[in-house]
Amino acid sequence: MIGTKQLAAVLLIAAAAVGCATTPVERQDRTVSSVSDTRKEMIDIRAQVDRTLSSLNNLVNASPNDLRKAYQQYAKDVEAMRKDAAAMDKHASNMEKQTGEYLAGWQRAQSEIQNPELRDVAGQRRETINNSFQRIQSAFRQARRDITPFLTRLEDIRRAAGNDLTAVGISSIAQTDAVTSANAHGAAVSNGLDVAISEFDQLVGSMAASPR
Repeated sequence: MIGTKQLAAVLLIAAAAVGCATTPVERQDRTVSSVSDTRKEMIDIRAQVDRTLSSLNNLVNASPNDLRKAYQQYAKDVEAMRKDAAAMDKHASNMEKQTGEYLAGWQRAQSEIQNPELRDVAGQRRETINNSFQRIQSAFRQARRDITPFLTRLEDIRRAAGNDLTAVGISSIAQTDAVTSANAHGAAVSNGLDVAISEFDQLVGSMAASPR
């Protein structure tokens, strides 16, 4: 069982591996802040998936008088989703790089601990944090795999609707597999992001310093 004093010592060791700051606690806070920022970005992307699916389903169910307005909102959301997908790739790549550096620094600091018990505690905590990062990265990879066909379906529907923005045209589009597929891939992206966000919550909670 890890005691409070041992856990505090391990967190300070881990924080020493990240960036340049005045004190170990500040370095720890910086790490937690970075993880929290990435979590917020993932929540924003998750919300955009919901908005895009909502505008898609509003479009295919819109009355004739509302078609143009519904299409304009859908096209706007598709563009926002496309940008968010590119941002998610960037965030995932950066996180993989930073995670490797963070854990490598932790291991170097751990190897310098003379007390065997504290060294074992540090190793256990490092393994726990590493496993959490691995689960986040796995969820990211799944979401990234699903977002490509998701965007393809969204763009196809946008083009088809733009070419025939009539009640008959939209009704025909609504009956295609493209709409069903877009909803399915969107749900898969959301599920992957939900897993990642949940892991982020646990990671931030396990790394956060005690309140001042």
